[in-house]
Amino acid sequence: MEMASERKRNGGIEAPAWWVQMAKAERLRAGKRVEDLAADVSALLKSPVDQSRISKCLNGTTSTIPLMEAISIVIGVPVPVFIAADASEARELAGVQAGARRRADLLARADQRAAEDREVAEELAERQTRRVESKDGGKAGRTVGGVGRGRGVAGKS
Repeated sequence: MEMASERKRNGGIEAPAWWVQMAKAERLRAGKRVEDLAADVSALLKSPVDQSRISKCLNGTTSTIPLMEAISIVIGVPVPVFIAADASEARELAGVQAGARRRADLLARADQRAAEDREVAEELAERQTRRVESKDGGKAGRTVGGVGRGRGVAGKS
């Protein structure tokens, strides 16, 4: 239940940006022309809807709740605005919305932490040196001809 940012003079509202993006993408994916969408919405609403109203709605300019609802149903995207039938339903919808926002906040924080972890991992990978293979037959981790275990101490035989 997102609040409309501005009420238009004609009683319309601005469609939420997420819905505009989703509705446009789904219309294009389905290959549905604005003219066809206007005809389908008109049939659903049992009232003529000019294609300019559909275009304005899909551009985020202005819309009405019934128009957004009808477009949503026709193209198969979530309805962006809910109107509760009574106070009990309003409380229930408010609780659902609060829970969804909490989950979205937790997921956003988890995504941020994961991105930070990836950056650290990439930085560490860049810092690590490559293993150098010996070209003179030496074994990894041992020195050739150096002082170490197995060699006698100077002056003793």
